[in-house]
Amino acid sequence: MSTFDQAVNCYIKMAEQFLRDGDYSETRRGLVRAEEIISEAISKDDYDVFVIQKLFKLLSLSEMYYARSGDASVSIDIVQLIDVNADFFPMPSLQIVKEELSKYASTAGLGNEAKVKDILVRLSGPDRAFGARIRGDVLRVVDSDRGVSFGFIKGQNEVEYFFHRSYLRPNNMLDGNHSNVSVVFSPGRSSKGLCAFDIEVE
Repeated sequence: MSTFDQAVNCYIKMAEQFLRDGDYSETRRGLVRAEEIISEAISKDDYDVFVIQKLFKLLSLSEMYYARSGDASVSIDIVQLIDVNADFFPMPSLQIVKEELSKYASTAGLGNEAKVKDILVRLSGPDRAFGARIRGDVLRVVDSDRGVSFGFIKGQNEVEYFFHRSYLRPNNMLDGNHSNVSVVFSPGRSSKGLCAFDIEVE
């Protein structure tokens, strides 16, 4: 058990107790601190599947807090943390994220419904109804401190497609070099519109 895991356990237990006592100010403080610790663990790549499970326990607890206090900000922040990092999780953690987000989607509170659906669509891959792979060129990308976050590809059909890092095969294929790159991809659709999935350098 990591130090992060132990610290998160303490803050979750504190928040649970404060929530039972009706002390919403202290409940919020415990939830926020637990989320900060998990965020730090993820950013330092010092976490395992147990920390990801705690993240979803924290999300569930933050929804209970929201139901009682009317403050959805903590659960919104947790979903944002998941969104920002989902494409960087290793496969065992990613499987938990998909499973838990699917469960959470049906009960997501105000402000999180659309975001959770977007994340699930993004992580699920292409809409196979679009058919065959096509060629295209990377038009532009938006970088983050972890590499390419998302960008746009102009297909051979002259249509522009959005892509997210999670659609790149491998995910780091455009990090550092993305000008004049020709690719092949599966066209599809998500909540963001037309998307390029399963992108590979040609």
